[in-house]
Amino acid sequence: MNNYKSITNYLKNGIINLSRKQLKRNIKKIYKEGNDAVLLLKNKRGVLEWHVDCTRIHLVDRSRKAKKSNKEHCLEINGAENYDIKYKTSISINFKENYDSKYYSTIANLLSQKYRHSLYYVIEKDEKGYNHIHIGCAGAIEVIKIQLRELLHDYLGYDELNFNTERLFDNASYSPVLIEKIFRDSAYQQYLKKGNDGLGGVRLVYLD
Repeated sequence: MNNYKSITNYLKNGIINLSRKQLKRNIKKIYKEGNDAVLLLKNKRGVLEWHVDCTRIHLVDRSRKAKKSNKEHCLEINGAENYDIKYKTSISINFKENYDSKYYSTIANLLSQKYRHSLYYVIEKDEKGYNHIHIGCAGAIEVIKIQLRELLHDYLGYDELNFNTERLFDNASYSPVLIEKIFRDSAYQQYLKKGNDGLGGVRLVYLD
């Protein structure tokens, strides 16, 4: 039951952009359909409250429209469309192995399609020539951690990854996955656009 969080938790942390009344209406609808993404459990005070599976939060959140498009498109950083979505979480993944760019783009596409997150990404090479990916995602960091762990385990066979919440060079042991909150999305996008060489010219791929 570790994946199930109370609706109070989601609303308090701004993870779901609905009123409590609207959220309960959505929950009851899928509950009647027999979907186990929602359960009525006791909260920390011992009171029965609706709980939602973090990995399936999109089922009760209206922020993602059904039948959404996953069309890829490249945009300039200052494009007007960039300001329509609030990107909250940065994800960096580098397995330090000879995976090609398609391997990393698959991770981004799965994150977008399976969990219906709007995101942008760029794939680069590090100083040793290994491909790696940087992602800016609209999902909340607490939810992304659970969903990404599930995605890497179920689809790519990775087990018990250590998800660092500090910058990699501040850690004694290397982690292939780094997840952090984005405090200024425009600055983060500009940083990614400069690329590893700092010369610029990098175009981000957007999935919406």
